[in-house]
Amino acid sequence: MPGLRNSVDVRDYDPFSDAVMRDPWPFYKALRAEAPVYYHPEYDTWFLSCFEDIRAATVNDALTAERGVTPEMVILKAPPPPDPVFSMLDGAKQRAHRKLFAPAYSKQVILGMENRIRERTRALLAPLIRAGGFDVYRDLADPLSAEIIGELIGLTLDESLELRGLVAENFERTPGQKGTNETNQAAQLKVMMRLAEILIAR
Repeated sequence: MPGLRNSVDVRDYDPFSDAVMRDPWPFYKALRAEAPVYYHPEYDTWFLSCFEDIRAATVNDALTAERGVTPEMVILKAPPPPDPVFSMLDGAKQRAHRKLFAPAYSKQVILGMENRIRERTRALLAPLIRAGGFDVYRDLADPLSAEIIGELIGLTLDESLELRGLVAENFERTPGQKGTNETNQAAQLKVMMRLAEILIAR
């Protein structure tokens, strides 16, 4: 990781800063070394940077996801939606929702898709290899996951890629941007409306 050769001041850590967005690794290294449990007074938020601490926090029932899970909700204190998705539910409520999805994502189902996933991976890789280089997330992992998840939930390839583009637009940030802007919110609304239409149709 090229960023690890640089030294930074842990007090300069700001998850929304352009420096952190572009190259977070030196900041993560400094946090782990100097302040693995770091309090940021501007955001009134604690940041964990060590694996074991993060793992302990995520399996501890004393903490909640129901106040929000995105940086905008957790760090900027934006209120969570009134109808949260199941990743924002705690304990028994989340397990009840997960049971509804579990059969479609079982090991047997995924094994049955193995040849299809390999086929799509090779198809995506072929032009990238000929080009001599690529971004593994943007050019391979992102479109592949969109296609496969779309297939799992019964979307066409075109619709999967269209929704993938809207999700990317929802998460796109300009330098210095904190939270979402109107463009992000419009893209998110389009995704939610389209998913609602699919659910109603079924």
